[in-house]
Amino acid sequence: MNVAYRRWLEEARRRRSESILGEPFSRGLLSRALDPAAVRRAIAATLVTLVGGRPAPVTFEAGTSYASLEPARVNVDGELIVPPDNLRRDIDELIVAVASHEGGHLRFSEGPGKKAGPLRQFLYNVIEDERVEVAIARRWPALAAPLATARQELLRVDDPVGAKFLFALFYLVRTPERMPDRLWAEQKLLLEKAMHILTPFPETAEQVRRAVRRLERLVPREERKAVPVFPTFALRHGPDGRGTKAGVRTRGRRREADEWSEDRPAVVWTDAAPDALGYRGVSASAQAEAQTLRAAFLTALRPRPEPAVRRGKLDRRRLHAWRFDDRLFRSHRPVPRGLTIVLILDLSGSMHAWFPTVQRIAVAFSEAAHGLSHVRLHVYGHAADGEGFPRTEITRFATPARGPVTSLGSLPHGGNNRDGHALELIAQDLARREPGRRRKRVAIHVCDGDPSASGYRGLPAVEATRKGIATFRRTFGPLVLLGTEPGLETLGTTAVLWREGEFANPLCRVLQAALSA
Repeated sequence: MNVAYRRWLEEARRRRSESILGEPFSRGLLSRALDPAAVRRAIAATLVTLVGGRPAPVTFEAGTSYASLEPARVNVDGELIVPPDNLRRDIDELIVAVASHEGGHLRFSEGPGKKAGPLRQFLYNVIEDERVEVAIARRWPALAAPLATARQELLRVDDPVGAKFLFALFYLVRTPERMPDRLWAEQKLLLEKAMHILTPFPETAEQVRRAVRRLERLVPREERKAVPVFPTFALRHGPDGRGTKAGVRTRGRRREADEWSEDRPAVVWTDAAPDALGYRGVSASAQAEAQTLRAAFLTALRPRPEPAVRRGKLDRRRLHAWRFDDRLFRSHRPVPRGLTIVLILDLSGSMHAWFPTVQRIAVAFSEAAHGLSHVRLHVYGHAADGEGFPRTEITRFATPARGPVTSLGSLPHGGNNRDGHALELIAQDLARREPGRRRKRVAIHVCDGDPSASGYRGLPAVEATRKGIATFRRTFGPLVLLGTEPGLETLGTTAVLWREGEFANPLCRVLQAALSA
C-alpha cells in the first residue's frame, strides 16, 4: 500500500471515531434469568426507533439485514437473535450495531432514486452505509465500538471474478484495513481516482448522489453488465460473504418472494466453489449433446437481414418506390440480438439418483455456450431444509458464466425442495442481473416435479409450484421443464421428458420454438 492509501486509512478511522473507542462490550448485555431471544428482539426494536427517529416495524428474517424507507421497515438478521453458535462473546454487541445501522438509514438516508439501476444502487449503498455510520458515531459516540465490531465480524467479502473494481471499492470504503494487496495492485489506478472523488468524504445526501454519478464513470464496462449482490450485515453467508438484498430500499411495502410464511421460509444463498477436475471428467461425455445445443443457440442468434430501412444512408436504387414504400435507405449489417439462457437444477434428495444425468446436462449447456460472445448462461440450483431448519437454499453456479462453469464439477446434495419459492427467488435475482428485454431469453428447469419440504407437501405444494412457474414466466420469460418423470405438463408450462441419448434433439426443438415466438 502506498502513502496515499495509508493516509486514506487513517482518515477513515478518524471519521468513524475509531480512535476513541472505549472498552469492548462485556460477555453479554443480558441476565441469565431472561429469555435472550426476546430481549435481543426488544433491544433491536428499541434501537431502530431511537436511532431512526421514528417508529418502524422490525422483522428478523435470517440471512440478511436491510432497511426499507417507504414505508419505514427494518429487517435484522434473525440468526443474530438465536445464533447457531452460542459461544460467541460479541453477539449482543452485533445486535446493537446492526439495529443502529439500519435505524440510521431511516434517519439519514433518502435512497438512490426510484429509477436507479443495479450499478447505481450498489455504489449508493457503499457510500451511504459509510456516511450513515459516521453520522451515528458522531451523534452517539458509544455506538462507534459496536459498529466497528460489526464491520470486522459481519462484512466478510471475497472479490469474485468479474467484479474486481466494485469489490475493491467496497473494501476501500467499508473495510480499508482488510484490502487484499493483490486486489489493490490490480485496481490501483481506479482506486486512486475513487479516493480523489471521495475526499473529503460525502456528508450530505446531495454529496452522495454527486459522488455516485462520478464513480459510475470509473466502473469497467464488463462489470456494468453483471453487478454483484451488495454485501450486507449477516451472521452467516455463502462463501463470498454476500447477503441477498441491498442495504437500502425505497419502494413501498409489498409481499416479497423471500418473506417468511409456511411456503416461503428463510433463504440461504450460496456461490458454488469451482471443481475443474470434476468438470473435465464430465465434459468428455457431454460433447455430443453440447454440439446439438450449440447449433440451436447459433440458429437462435442468426440475424434476419432487412433489404431496406426507414432511416440511414439513402439507397438510390430504391427511389423508384418512394410513392408506395418509405423504406428508401440501406440497411446496416445485422447484429445478433443476444441470447440469455438460464439453467435451473433441482438438487433435492429425490434427484440424487439422477445427479450424474443432471450434471451431464448442465455441463452440456456450459460447453455449448462457451465461446459464444452473444450468449449469457446463468446456472442456479435449489434445495430446501438443510441442517434440519425450514429454509430455501439457492446455489449460484454462474451469474452469468465467463468461460466453462467449472463449479458444475460437483453438485451439492440437498434435502427437500420448495420449487415454487425457489423459482420466484431466482426470477427476482435475474430481474436485477438481466433488467433489459432486448435479448432473447429462455429458462430450463431440470426437475422431477415432486415438491416436498417442511410445510410444503401435497396439492398445496403443487399449486404453489404452478404459481411460482407463472411468476417466473411473467418476470423473466419462457420456462421449459426438462423432467426425469412424466406428467410435468400439468404444472402449466412446456415440458420435455428426459430420455437417455436423445434429450438434446426434442429439447432443441422446444427451445427454438420458444425463442422464435
